[in-house]
Parts: sequence; structure tokens; C-alpha cells
Amino acid sequence: ASRRLDPAAQEAFERGRPSGAGYFVDETVLDTIKAFTFKDLLRRHSFVRFVRGNTLETSWREHIEFMGRTGAPCIPVIYLDGSQLLGGQTDLDVIIHPASVRRIEIYQSGLALPAEFASNRDCGVLAIWTGSRRTTK
Repeated sequence: ASRRLDPAAQEAFERGRPSGAGYFVDETVLDTIKAFTFKDLLRRHSFVRFVRGNTLETSWREHIEFMGRTGAPCIPVIYLDGSQLLGGQTDLDVIIHPASVRRIEIYQSGLALPAEFASNRDCGVLAIWTGSRRTTK
């Protein structure tokens, strides 16, 4: 099965592309990636890294960090289907199956964020759009 957004989400996604301010990964790219985890969908972006927690209870989880405008690592704001997730060190592999992802928008710094994601101008935003899980072959 293919990954398709509803018309309103598709329009919002396409509206952001011409600005050139972010990185946009759509279903044509996602369907070519052999992803076993959500992290596998983002590994090709050099400014995205995954870091393990530094306490006994968080050392088994990996959270996402971007390289910020100053060159220091920072934690981006994460949106899932248009809703902001709680801040902090969120292990996205625990909550997002890679086959359910339809689109990804990555804004490295907050300089040119679309208005709907303007909550973190210092680090950036990761916006993930999901839908019905596709069947794997």
C-alpha cells in the first residue's frame, strides 16, 4: 500500500516546500528506505543525531538532537500529525513505527519556520505526518 496524506495535510506540506527553508521527505523517498526503526528514516541528514540518555533509566533510549545555529547540539521541538509532543528527550522509536510515516519536515534552525511550527526558533522543528500503516511485503 502507498502512503497518502489527506488533502489539507498535503496542501500544508506542499506550501512549505517552495520556501527552501527545510528538508522535506515524502512518500516517494520513504518508500525507498529500508527502515527498521524511525531513526533509519532520518540517518541521511548530517545535522540530525541520536544520543543515549546518561542515567541508568534513560541509557537504553535514544533521543534526537539537531546541531543548532551555534554548532552546539540542541533538542528540537517535535510535532506528530500537527500536535506538539511534550519536550525533552523523547525516543521516537517507541512511539512511531517507520511504516506509518507519510511525510517528514525538518527545519534545522528557527529562522524560517512556518507559522504553525514557530515554537522553537533556537534549535528547529521535526514534523512527522503519519497515517494508516502500510502492509509490508
